[in-house]
Amino acid sequence: MSKNKILIGSFILLSIVISLFPPFSWGDEKLRTISERQTIHYYLEDKIPVKEYDFLFNDLKKEFIFSNSKVTLERHLIISELLIEIFMAFLISIFLQFIFNRFSHRVLFLDSTS
Repeated sequence: MSKNKILIGSFILLSIVISLFPPFSWGDEKLRTISERQTIHYYLEDKIPVKEYDFLFNDLKKEFIFSNSKVTLERHLIISELLIEIFMAFLISIFLQFIFNRFSHRVLFLDSTS
């Protein structure tokens, strides 16, 4: 178990950060297609972000100004991208464990030759 402590520790740390600041999209309930987003994007004074990383516990709704009227849009979690990010965190953790193993073996080899 202690052999994989870098793998487990780095994966848990990266997963917590990814889970607290996941990717969100705005206005999926009203703006379903890219052409709708581009059309409304042209008329908005406040630009709607296509994707935004935000703190998990922030407000779900936000007001945007649209032709002198306010439009309230809701943010939605992009689950597919969140899963990809968690998978990438796992790959990074494997890489860090590999680097740690290579470095620790090299240090042990140098210590034994002295």
